[in-house]
Amino acid sequence: MDHVNNHIGINHLWIKSLPTPDWLNGTPETHAKAFHSKSELNDVNSDTVMKQKATLGWFSDYMPDLNQQNLFVANYLIQNTIWWIEFSGIDGIREDTFPYIDPEFRARWCKTILDEYPRFNIVGEVWIQDPVYLAPYQRGSFFPKKFDPQLPAITDFGLFDAFMKAFADSNGSIEHVFNCLTKDFLFPDPSNLVTHLDNHDVRRIMYNVHGNVKRFKLALMTLLTTRGIPQILYGTEIGMKGGPDHGRLRADFPGGFPNDHRDAFTEEGRTPEENDIFNFTKQLLHIRRTYKPLQTGKLIHFKPEREAYVYFRELGSEKILVIINNNKEKQAVNLTPFEHRLRDVVRMRNI
Repeated sequence: MDHVNNHIGINHLWIKSLPTPDWLNGTPETHAKAFHSKSELNDVNSDTVMKQKATLGWFSDYMPDLNQQNLFVANYLIQNTIWWIEFSGIDGIREDTFPYIDPEFRARWCKTILDEYPRFNIVGEVWIQDPVYLAPYQRGSFFPKKFDPQLPAITDFGLFDAFMKAFADSNGSIEHVFNCLTKDFLFPDPSNLVTHLDNHDVRRIMYNVHGNVKRFKLALMTLLTTRGIPQILYGTEIGMKGGPDHGRLRADFPGGFPNDHRDAFTEEGRTPEENDIFNFTKQLLHIRRTYKPLQTGKLIHFKPEREAYVYFRELGSEKILVIINNNKEKQAVNLTPFEHRLRDVVRMRNI
């Protein structure tokens, strides 16, 4: 479930009748403006006022900022979350605009939810593209802090940025992906990062690769075989392209709505290219579901050579070998440098 502790909408009924005068940080008429810089939040050299700007400023003039330092607001938000979990039976939450929430409250909120539901997962939307600034938000962080953030999972915008540099740029290097993953030592649990090629806030991967199906497939192959919990935006399974603005990137999936001229939920309603992408995606997802090393196995990778990126996913005695060829030409890859990882292998099978 998508959940928001940080703010409400300007048309919320509370705006006309606030439960307490300090229910919000400021008022619709007078409030701190948006401050979308997040590097200050974990910067030991940052000024206190600058830190406060990120958590006290309104995300926009249309999104009143809730004051979680008010105990009644904090308790309401925690009880509201538990109500939604009980009502809907969900097993996970994507928490919107996580860095902008009051730090002590968000730690308390996470801990309370996870104490109540130990098998629950919470992924915080932390839109930061540098792993150094991302890592402090995860539970058990190695970085200096006043208290543990308690957050199990984070949106991996660091790897997203690397994906874009590698695949959206026709001359991009796969080394961007390799270099990003070499920084996994920063995270207490890199396997619990939510990876993505696009989402509802950024341009679709098919738009970013300019409709190049080969590069699209290469990106999707990497997403679904590397570490982390992959997230796929609706429509990616048929290669929806969208556009540069929110209206087009969030366009309806064709089919299932009154007066739709076609139904892409069916094979007959999809174009040949869409069926090709659909079947490719379906096959990748089937492989990931079938082979547990691709879900939870350890990632062991090697520095790319001539844009060929070789990595293993290993779990127990089972090993999956993946080779991503980001070179514009076909090439043979010599497995000799990796034979020490294949020493006990008596049979290899193309899956």
